[in-house]
Amino acid sequence: ILLIDDGSTDASSILCARLKKEDSRIRILHKPNGGLSSARNAGLLAASGAFIGFVDADDFVEPDMYETLMKNALENNADRSGCGYFDSSHPDEISADGKITVLSDKNSIIAYSACGKHNNVWRSVYSKKAIGKIRFDESLVIAEDWLFNYEVSKNISVQADTDKRLYHYESAPDSLMSRLNDKKIIDRVSVLEYICGSECGKSLG
Repeated sequence: ILLIDDGSTDASSILCARLKKEDSRIRILHKPNGGLSSARNAGLLAASGAFIGFVDADDFVEPDMYETLMKNALENNADRSGCGYFDSSHPDEISADGKITVLSDKNSIIAYSACGKHNNVWRSVYSKKAIGKIRFDESLVIAEDWLFNYEVSKNISVQADTDKRLYHYESAPDSLMSRLNDKKIIDRVSVLEYICGSECGKSLG
């Protein structure tokens, strides 16, 4: 487990140190504040495992999430293995029965990411091989997951997704995602334009 302390000004660094004492498998990376994409990129640079997953600071996962994702990845020889998630803004949601959908057609895998509907990186594990040198665009404040998944999808031969909800997303009313502004609109449109241009051979006019 890599804990990225992205220039925190609260007690996060103290909490990280305490957790490291409890489990020697935990590594801590302290860095100047650079934002979400910068923190994820620092983790990607330091990661040594064959598969990589992401958890945002205010979220949590079910105890068997990574066991399930890795089992599905290995059994299906998949470069990406994903799951469903709970959203705190919908507290009445119940988990599904664990149906697994496997995609092995290249066009279907790329289309799955290009459509922009399933692009939260924290709901998946990725093979380090598929990620390669792909990194999150640190200039984006939104849609960085979408762009990352689209680029990685080009390197994926098989992906496996279970509809079982194993990740808990904290949808805070004052979160980064909830504050709409011009920059977010521009970022999302620019990613859409890039993907459409890549897939259709032309940009939006």
